[in-house]
Amino acid sequence: MTGTDDLVTMTRIVLPEPTALMEAFGIATDGVAPRLLDLRGHDGTRFAIDYRLLETATYDPAGRITLRFRGHAATILGRNLQSVYDALLHHRITFLQEQDFDAVPESEPFIESIRVQHAEQEA
Repeated sequence: MTGTDDLVTMTRIVLPEPTALMEAFGIATDGVAPRLLDLRGHDGTRFAIDYRLLETATYDPAGRITLRFRGHAATILGRNLQSVYDALLHHRITFLQEQDFDAVPESEPFIESIRVQHAEQEA
């Protein structure tokens, strides 16, 4: 083993600021599952949570995905969310982004809102 085999290549990641014209979601394309899921609001707020905390995921074709994490729950509302749900199950989504309705073609996934809440404490 040479000395260069021990080097770890670091890649600088530059994330764009959230905008209405961004896609509804980002897919990891480097073959490495992302550790965190970044949930981005219209107003620039962001909430990242570790995929390892994901306990359940449900999909409703009417336009709802519910993700239950240890300690939190996230509800994603929109349309054409089947591909988003499928990618979430494989931990391939890097971010979910709220969008402006007018900026998204009818046939594309559209995320109207993302709500994150603290999970209720069981008695």
